[in-house]
Amino acid sequence: MITKEQWDKLDVQYGKLIYKIAHFIGGDRITNDFEDSVQEVRMACIDACIGYEKKTGLKFDEYFGTEEFGKYIKTVMWNKKNSNGTNIKKKKHLQPVCKVKEAYMGFGSDSFKDDVDFYDVYAELELLEQEMLTEVLNDGKAIKPNGAINIARLARTLGVSKGKIKKTIQSVTEKYEDFHNE
Repeated sequence: MITKEQWDKLDVQYGKLIYKIAHFIGGDRITNDFEDSVQEVRMACIDACIGYEKKTGLKFDEYFGTEEFGKYIKTVMWNKKNSNGTNIKKKKHLQPVCKVKEAYMGFGSDSFKDDVDFYDVYAELELLEQEMLTEVLNDGKAIKPNGAINIARLARTLGVSKGKIKKTIQSVTEKYEDFHNE
């Protein structure tokens, strides 16, 4: 383990880099919050110190500040970023549209009355817009793990061009914003 004083030295020397690397990890508030990323990189720094001591037999004050340790700890932090980013991409996508899907599945039922806003917007959509929304709600792969809509998949599924899907997304977005602002 490292002491508080040793951590303070690490934080002064590598604190900005820790935050920079944490920003690169990405994710979202559900799968990987920024503060979680910061803590992960900090833990990687502590593990790097412990590992470096075991590897070299040197004590913290002997290796801290050396060029070799600097390269080592930076490599450990960037590797942590890469492994976390890969793990985030591998996680099963959480659909942020669950409430909408449940409401959509409940058309005509009393449970749907609580979500009248969705019904009103849906009813005003053009046929392609409704088909696209239905596909997004029913196909978990229609939304990429990073939250972006999988335009190529929707275009293939609905038999239209990517450009048409992009325009349809824009149209739905504008209609929703207009409805929301009323």
